[in-house]
Amino acid sequence: MKLRRAILALVLWLGVGSSDRARGEERVGEAGVLVAPTSPVAPVLPTAPITSVAPVAPIEPAALVAPVEVVAPVAPVAPIGLVADGAILSPRRLLLSVGAGYANMSYPVEASLQNTLVAGAWNMEAALGLGHELEAGLRLGLRTWGSAALRADEVARGSDTETFGTGLSTLANPELRVRWRVFPGRRIEAGLDDRVVIPWLGETSPTEVLGPWVRVHLARVLRVDAGLNGVVTLYLFAGGNVLAPALGTPLRVTASLPWNLYLVAFGTAHVFAATRYTTGTSEITAGAAAGWRAGRCSLGATVEGIDLYAAPVLNGYTERWGLAG
Repeated sequence: MKLRRAILALVLWLGVGSSDRARGEERVGEAGVLVAPTSPVAPVLPTAPITSVAPVAPIEPAALVAPVEVVAPVAPVAPIGLVADGAILSPRRLLLSVGAGYANMSYPVEASLQNTLVAGAWNMEAALGLGHELEAGLRLGLRTWGSAALRADEVARGSDTETFGTGLSTLANPELRVRWRVFPGRRIEAGLDDRVVIPWLGETSPTEVLGPWVRVHLARVLRVDAGLNGVVTLYLFAGGNVLAPALGTPLRVTASLPWNLYLVAFGTAHVFAATRYTTGTSEITAGAAAGWRAGRCSLGATVEGIDLYAAPVLNGYTERWGLAG
């Protein structure tokens, strides 16, 4: 009996120890399903203490900014009327001009006597813009009555005083010209003029005119044109040929007025050198023109006076009037 109690106690002791040793191994549940052993729960680590955050400074309101006024750029004031014309024509633009002129010259023949010559003539011109800053032109003069020596066709050109070598015939020698604008500025234009006067109908003296020019747009209603022309004429005489040099200094001021009107004041000095066959002369021309401009057309009247100094051959004063359109 005692032995049986001892054996039972041993078995119970062994069973309790084995169950303690099998806690970490797999065991069978009540439903017969293998249950994975549970892993031990990791101890919870203490968290770092929360540090205090500095308070955020309040945002200051933005200072008031004065509104910026946007000012539109002021466009330059463009010239108007005749003053706005460029020195050369636009490409493929054609300009035609017809004018009539009258001349009256008085000169002394004796101590107390004066002789007077009168004449009338026509001027016809055409100009064409060639592009590439070039312009070509042709001029013809027809002296219909009176003395052809007064060259009344010249005043029919308006305020253009640079006419040389046209001769003394009824039909003036034709003039071919080419104008080249070297500097096409908005306020200042500059270039070269080349004119060739071809003799015909009995005239025998060709003339070449070459020189620089400048056009200045001073203001919206004012323009100044100036130039310096060197002139060479080949005179053909029975005793021989001779080259006669001359010089021209044209100056012209143009002003645009209200109602499409304009005024022009102009002047020039022409100096002709003496040769072994000709006498040196000089003449001063001054005058004014007034007209009306409508679109691309204009009509103007010109009056000018010429003082001729050719002592001892001839001294005289010529008045010339012209109308051109």
